[in-house]
Amino acid sequence: MKKGFTTIAQFYGKVFRKTTLEQTKGGRYLDSLNLFERPEILTKIQAKFIWDIASSRFANGAKGQTRTFAFGAQRFGKHGERTWWKTEKPILEMKEDVKIRVYRLWGDYKQDLLK
Repeated sequence: MKKGFTTIAQFYGKVFRKTTLEQTKGGRYLDSLNLFERPEILTKIQAKFIWDIASSRFANGAKGQTRTFAFGAQRFGKHGERTWWKTEKPILEMKEDVKIRVYRLWGDYKQDLLK
């Protein structure tokens, strides 16, 4: 499930001592299962549902300033509404002790990456 935004977010996390879902014990375990690549076990929609649950738990534990990396992401993908909009953003917006910061990258142009 490694994509460009995940790699950059994880690099950012290591440099600035932050954590992505995939860097938690549970996230590493889910990632190791390759749920999206195993149609004999789950459909992609079921795999997304499992990751959405993990994302919900992760977002509920967030404190302080959160950082989200977006790369021309569309709100809806082939498996429905994307996790950021469906799960993480609403949870984070309800938390008074959380400030959301979104970093956007388009092609080779980087905007707000390290602010």
